[in-house]
Amino acid sequence: MCVNPDGWVQYIGYNGTAVITGRSVSVVLAGAKIRLVATGIGRFVLKGRGVYKTGHLTGNWWQDDHEMEIQ
Repeated sequence: MCVNPDGWVQYIGYNGTAVITGRSVSVVLAGAKIRLVATGIGRFVLKGRGVYKTGHLTGNWWQDDHEMEIQ
């Protein structure tokens, strides 16, 4: 774990489960075969390619900056 001067916490080579809570939280995930489960209200941006499922929506993305909302 590396805590950067601007407050970002960086994990390299992490393999497991993390629970992140709070307001105005940003999370960046990079890698392969990532599964993210998020609850609350907000937005997320997908880069690369993969499959997403949000409540009643399911689909594929294959472009950068595919922005969606959680409500």
